[in-house]
Amino acid sequence: MEQQQIFRVLKQQLHGQGKSYADLAEYLEVSESSIKRLFAKKSTSLERLLEICEYLQLSFVELARLVDEQRPVLDQLTLVQEKQLMSDPKLILMAVCMMNHWPIEAVIAHYQIEMHECVLKLAQLDKMGMLQLLPNNRVRLRVSQQFSWQPNGPIQRYIQEQGMADFFDFENDVAGYEELLFGHGMLSADAILTMRSTLKKCQQQMAQSHRQSLNVPQDRKQGMAMVLALRTWEPKWFRDLRRDQK
Repeated sequence: MEQQQIFRVLKQQLHGQGKSYADLAEYLEVSESSIKRLFAKKSTSLERLLEICEYLQLSFVELARLVDEQRPVLDQLTLVQEKQLMSDPKLILMAVCMMNHWPIEAVIAHYQIEMHECVLKLAQLDKMGMLQLLPNNRVRLRVSQQFSWQPNGPIQRYIQEQGMADFFDFENDVAGYEELLFGHGMLSADAILTMRSTLKKCQQQMAQSHRQSLNVPQDRKQGMAMVLALRTWEPKWFRDLRRDQK
């Protein structure tokens, strides 16, 4: 655990319990100025840290949990980081698999990647802030539920230029779970806002369904993708028939 985050939590707990630095100093039998310096430096011995936890009636496990809950999570990668992912197929493979909560053993069984490569890629993703690599190669994700790729970034461009054709290749959908619906209409401004809200709800439902399926065994799940789009559009063969083609 990082010292700065630890002391942020300890300070929150201290104030949340209506206690002061003076109260803590009295319990530890030191001066109040010593406590102020300790919190300012955000550094102390493990023994002293355990004594503070004892005063706050906070176990070390609970402290670790509170610290972890306050760790920053990513809503987006930088363009440089996305380019790094796109330049390394196995790195983006591990990123997507971890975001979908694949066990490392399942990744190795399903794809041409070995354990040492997995660990190397996980270490890279840890450095990028997408996850935290824990002992025994366990992983804790550090991306938010609102995580998205950079608009018009390298990953979105890849999806648009190559991924869409592959996505709509239903001949390769051996499981038979495909569902393709298309709608077209002339909408008012209010109706467009309503449709946009509906699409966002569908996206949220997809995320919720993913979370609800986390405890289902890996061999009883399918990797599913959903494309939602709403845009002003006129087919090209209609545009070619316009009177004012300029």
